[in-house]
Amino acid sequence: MVFGLVSCNDNESLDTLTDTKMSPDEFFSKVAAMDIQTSNDENVLYIDVKYDKKNNTIEYLSSIEAEADFFVLDSEADIQRRIEESAYEVTCKGGTDEFTKGCDGKFSCGKLIYKCLQSGSCATICQNRITYAPQNRTFYIE
Repeated sequence: MVFGLVSCNDNESLDTLTDTKMSPDEFFSKVAAMDIQTSNDENVLYIDVKYDKKNNTIEYLSSIEAEADFFVLDSEADIQRRIEESAYEVTCKGGTDEFTKGCDGKFSCGKLIYKCLQSGSCATICQNRITYAPQNRTFYIE
């Protein structure tokens, strides 16, 4: 008598999108079509992407699973608009000038960081991060 054990994992991984540039619509469609499972129903995926404004493409960089710290309510149109507005975001806190503004390259981001540091504040620059709740296939961009 011979027994065999076959195990299948239907969970898909965002890592299959690594090194692939695609339009924002294509990116959102591919991610939403994946059967992504989180370790519990309260968790979401925080997805780091690089947006190329000139070519209107998104490149997947990495993702982490974590508990959501907000309520996700944005539509795909709102997300698309915010991705197109800027590739990076500078947050300035802790001094006389506090702001969060988008920028799209070394020069524009550098100007914002310089302005922040001159006011005695601390600057943080981040690439676009998309939050995805696979439970209801909802996206949010920070």
